[in-house]
Amino acid sequence: MKRKNSIKLLAVLLVCAMSFAFTAAAVPEKSAEGENSIYVMTDAQGKAEKLILTDTVIAALPESSGKGLPVNNPDGVKVDCGNQDDLMPIKMNISYTLDGKDIKPEKLAGQSGHVVIRYDYENLKQTKAKIQGSEKNIYVPFAVMTGMILDGEKFSNVTVSSGKVISDGKNYIAVGFAVPGLQESLNVKKSDVEFPSYLEFSADVKDFSLSMSVSMVSNELLKDMDIDLSANTADINKAIESLRSAMGQLEDGSSKLYEGLDTLLNSCVALEDGVSTLADGLAQLDANSAALQSGAQQVFNSLLSAANAQIEAAGLGNPGLTIDNFNQVLTALIDSLSESNISQQALDKVTAEVEKNHDAIAAGVTAEVQKAVTAKVEKQVVAAVKQNIEDTIRGDEAIMSQINAGVTESVKKAVTEAVNNEYHKAVLAAVLEKSEISLEEYEAMDSSDLRKQKIDAAVAQIMETKKDEIAQTVDAKMQSEEIQATIQKNVESKISSVVCEKLEEEQTKMLIAKKVEETVPGVMASDETKAIIDQYIAAKKQELISQAMASPEVKAQLEEALKAAGEGRESLAALLQSLNSYLSFYNGIWQYTNGVSAAAAGAGTLKSKMPELKTGVTQLKDGSQALKDGIKRFDTEGISPVTAMLDGELGALRDRLLALSDAANDYNPVSKLSKDAPLSYIYRSEAIG
Repeated sequence: MKRKNSIKLLAVLLVCAMSFAFTAAAVPEKSAEGENSIYVMTDAQGKAEKLILTDTVIAALPESSGKGLPVNNPDGVKVDCGNQDDLMPIKMNISYTLDGKDIKPEKLAGQSGHVVIRYDYENLKQTKAKIQGSEKNIYVPFAVMTGMILDGEKFSNVTVSSGKVISDGKNYIAVGFAVPGLQESLNVKKSDVEFPSYLEFSADVKDFSLSMSVSMVSNELLKDMDIDLSANTADINKAIESLRSAMGQLEDGSSKLYEGLDTLLNSCVALEDGVSTLADGLAQLDANSAALQSGAQQVFNSLLSAANAQIEAAGLGNPGLTIDNFNQVLTALIDSLSESNISQQALDKVTAEVEKNHDAIAAGVTAEVQKAVTAKVEKQVVAAVKQNIEDTIRGDEAIMSQINAGVTESVKKAVTEAVNNEYHKAVLAAVLEKSEISLEEYEAMDSSDLRKQKIDAAVAQIMETKKDEIAQTVDAKMQSEEIQATIQKNVESKISSVVCEKLEEEQTKMLIAKKVEETVPGVMASDETKAIIDQYIAAKKQELISQAMASPEVKAQLEEALKAAGEGRESLAALLQSLNSYLSFYNGIWQYTNGVSAAAAGAGTLKSKMPELKTGVTQLKDGSQALKDGIKRFDTEGISPVTAMLDGELGALRDRLLALSDAANDYNPVSKLSKDAPLSYIYRSEAIG
């Protein structure tokens, strides 16, 4: 009895625990309005390192200057909330083994073998409760659900104690639950039923890594159990009293049974005469049953024949209705005239018309695809030829030497011109300064002005003396990084120019055209291109079907067909209702005649068994005396111990459940937070690897 009640309780807890929502998004970017959550950030071994509180929880915290774990809100702002350790209901320890040997999480990353990850939970919240008059320590009932997502390419043979593993094809999602402290609080023996206080996730792994694990903690498990348990308490007490009362009634009844059987035995003679009269009357009624059944069947067949003719006249064929199949056949006909079926028929007809033009559609699509393929291949061939020409130029020392020489000469010419201009500008400035003439006055002079002629002659004479200096300056500039970079840039530009000239040559164009012509058929014959063509053909057909279905002609035909189908459904539904009404009458005839037949047979049997009945009543009378004695013994040795057990052991379990429910309702670590908005706890462990 105790084990069955415990198992029933476990089933209730399992259902409650599995109702918790699990999500991999353990910490929000910003707390949702009205969300009451505490996030506990732990290292890979479950040690709490930081708390994150949502805005509503922070607002409800009392002012304090105590010390504890670092606390932040979701925006990262540090919060002073006293002893933060008091906010955590559960302490968690995570341990790891690889092929049966303990291993630190930081050394587990990248390893392969059989991994077991164990989560041990310690309930940190205790309270006192009255259990059958005595004060006992119990834990606040928290349920913990832990889950993780495992890469299906790395993990296999995944199992979890007290939980479930599912796969979405790429990943394993493993979720388990535990209720730490509930075993002790209920004082239930593990041999009767064991409530999990830890979880073990095991798997075979290659190159171990774990993004994180998320644990959700809630005290909602037994919050609302008080009403139901109170009702059950009254029911149990009532059942105990009823059981005791019933045993007294059984004892009284066994005595009355003995007295009744004695009276029955004395009445058997009169009963035997009555049974004989009943058997004769029922036999006469049974003789007329066959004619009644035959007439009802003829009427039913006539109705079905008329229905077949009516349906055939409506153009729906002869359905061959019978008594056994008319309901199924008419229901199928009504379903076939549904709006969805009529619309599907119209769609099938349009689709068939489009399919007739498959070859033309395929030819058009193939031509378009070939055009696109040709353009793509031509682009690829031009790029390859261009690269080949460039590689050839770069590999030809004579050509590269010629290009480098030409570019260098051109750059040197520009550099020389620039240096000459700089020197000329400096010399002119010096001559003008000596002549006490400004640059503006000089530039305003006419070429016939003797002063300008004299200045120009002096500048030319000085410039002649600086030829060697200018040449040295030019050589120095030519060796500078800037000029060398300009030369290299111009060389690359010249190479590109030569490549483009080569591409425009007729011979190159012919080579490209030939390569494209050779390549396109192979691309068109590839599985990838064929698949694309098939997709485009299907899309084109769907486009034509959609256009046809949207045409005024098809719309009008469909509207007319739907109207006719609606009228047909109504007519068939009325016919089905009429036939079902007669079927009820027909079945009633058969039930009546079969009942008469069965009653006649039973009465005949009863008539023949009356002598045995009298003998049996005599035996029952003797047996009732033994029954009365046995009930007395059953009450003394069986029922009384059971009712005593119901008063004692189950009463204690009931008190503990009520106490746990009260503890769950009273628990509120943030006193200013409303109990109507439950506080949820989410523990997120650090990733490994």
